[in-house]
Amino acid sequence: MELNRLHLSALLMSTEADVRRARAALDGSEEARLRYAAAQARAVAARSVTEELLLAAPPFVQV
Repeated sequence: MELNRLHLSALLMSTEADVRRARAALDGSEEARLRYAAAQARAVAARSVTEELLLAAPPFVQV
């Protein structure tokens, strides 16, 4: 499987956008708080997976 850095960037950007939307939707309800916590957890997982994939990938060589 080829590591596509643009896809990883898109994953990180979309999860961070989800966190921002969930934060903006906080209205004091338990449901909103849980949605925000879930968005934060997904963002942490995406960062962790991206980091692991990039550390395991061969060096990027541009010609």
